[in-house]
Parts: sequence; C-alpha cells; structure tokens
Amino acid sequence: LTIAVCALMLAMAGTSCGKKKEAATKGLPPEKIEAIDEAIYSVTDKHHAPGALVGVWEGDDALFLRFYGNASLEPSELMREGLYFRIGSITKTFTAVMVLILADDGLLSLDDPVSGFVEGVPDGERITLRMLLNHTSGIFNYGVDTALNEAIAADPHRVWKPRELVEAGISNPPYFPPGEGCMYSNTNYVLLGMVVEKVTGNPFEEELERRVIAPLGLRDTYMAKSPELGGEHVSGYGYDPESGELMDLTDYLDPSIVWAAGGMVSTLEDLRAWGRALGEGQLLRPATFEAMFEDMNDLPYMTEFFGYPKNTAWASWTSAGGWATMACSPVTPRRSSACRKSRLRSSLS
Repeated sequence: LTIAVCALMLAMAGTSCGKKKEAATKGLPPEKIEAIDEAIYSVTDKHHAPGALVGVWEGDDALFLRFYGNASLEPSELMREGLYFRIGSITKTFTAVMVLILADDGLLSLDDPVSGFVEGVPDGERITLRMLLNHTSGIFNYGVDTALNEAIAADPHRVWKPRELVEAGISNPPYFPPGEGCMYSNTNYVLLGMVVEKVTGNPFEEELERRVIAPLGLRDTYMAKSPELGGEHVSGYGYDPESGELMDLTDYLDPSIVWAAGGMVSTLEDLRAWGRALGEGQLLRPATFEAMFEDMNDLPYMTEFFGYPKNTAWASWTSAGGWATMACSPVTPRRSSACRKSRLRSSLS
C-alpha cells in the first residue's frame, strides 16, 4: 500500500469536520474503512479541524479516497480532489533526495564536511552531510530561536535569506557534539539547500524542478515563492487562545522562513506519486538507495518518537501553519534487495 496523504486543515477551534464525500472505498474491507473514519474523526474533533482529505493506494489503484468537511470556511467550500496545500516538512524528503542525486552524480559525498560548502558553521569540519540528513549534527533548530520568532511575529511577510536562518540556529549552543546524538533541526535542511546551490551554481528551486519534480511528472508540486497560495487550495487555520479568534493562516507567512526545510506546495495525487517514487528509489542508484536505510533504527530520538517497525516504510509528517500532512509508503526497492529503514525518515517533523 501507498498511503499518500492524510491532510488536515488544523483549526484549534471552530467547525469540526463533518460531512464526508467518497471518491473510492472499493479496495478496503468495511472494518478498515471504519477504522480510518474513526481515526480521522478523532483527530478532527480533538483539534476542531474543518476538513481532511485521505488517500490510500496500492500501486496506481485507489483503495480509499475520501474528502471530509470543508476546504474553506469563508467562503464555505467542501473538501474535494485536486486542491493545493502546503506540505511543510515533507519538503525535507525532496531536499534529501536532491542531495543523494548529487552524490550519485559525483558532485559530493555524504561524508563531506559541511564546511566545504558553507562557511562559518561551528564544528563544520566535523559535521558531515550525512549528519545533516539524519539530524545527528547537533546544530540548534532555528525554528525555536527566540529572537527569530519575535522577528517573524513583527513582520510575518519578511523575506528571509537562508544564511539568516542558519545564523539564527548557530547563534545558539549545539544540542550535542557532532554525531553524538539525534535531534530534529530545520537548520540541517536549510544548510542542505545551501549545499545544493553551492555545488550546482543554481537556485535550489531550479535544481528541485530539474532533478526531482520534472522527471517524476509532478505537475502540481512546487516551491512556494510568496505568502499567497494560488489556485484552488485548502485553507489553513489556527486559533489564538488570547483573543479567542479563529485566524486564517493560509497566506500568513512568507515561505522563505522554511525554504528547503518546508516551503513546498503539492496535491493529494502528486504526493501519492512521490510516496511511491521515494519508496521504490526511482531516482537513485541502488547503492545510494540502500545507503538511505542504514543505521536509522539505531537513532534513539527517531525510534522512540516514531516507533515504526524496522525495514518496512518511510513516512513524513508535518503540522504547522494551519495544515497537518502525512505521507508514507512501504519501502519496495525495484533494483535492490536491501530493505532497511530510510534515512529520509529523518525528515519527519
């Protein structure tokens, strides 16, 4: 199975998810459908989310495709197929594959130090690209830096440079020495985006389109360039406990604040295709695909937090900015018998 997306409009107050529209439920037994419904209603009721969309596929066959509640509250629009939404930290899986493609092309090695590409990173000569990919670098997560969050609140539409985000991260003490722990950090993936630009001499967005999006035919997937989410889309909501007001967060933040760590937009169908491509290693050489799975089960933060069984699947989860999205797929390599847990699971948030 490929479970492509469970995307929720997160509203911490407001109308809870109600009506559901079925597109396909023919491939799952009734008890499975009931279990999915119960899980969705449990989450949406807990967070008072207005809507959700869920898809389960086996290969190209839709076993379960259902749209719950509303895609927008004002104006009121039902959830439906073909809508754009922000995918948050699922972006990291795209960034990681980009780096692995560059390794396949001989433009870098996963054991290269980040100091060879980006100057000024403390202990950069000891922090490898592999450590950035699997969150063992120890570099502080800029997303929880106090000064940066105050700046965001003061000017949500500020356009941030990647270097500014990195500076916010490295201005704080590291979590641990390089390679001696595991802690999620958006700073790691902003640095990887900078590495891509240094190696190729091109903007990250261009390389993403050329090396990943276009080869897979992901026509509705892109890096956001402005706060406005164009086209027919799912709106995102949040609740301000101080004012008691429900806020539309759809266009609240400039996507540069997350960039290569979380700035992409996609659709249910495109994430289905991406989940399958990632689980099969479609863009990578066999040895590189195998390298994605090594030692992931030995990282305590990842195994304790996510608890997935070994050797079975990759998954990516994000909850931020008014949306919650999850995409996952079994690891079914087409060209390799190796089947260990994917390093791309390090991109969960």
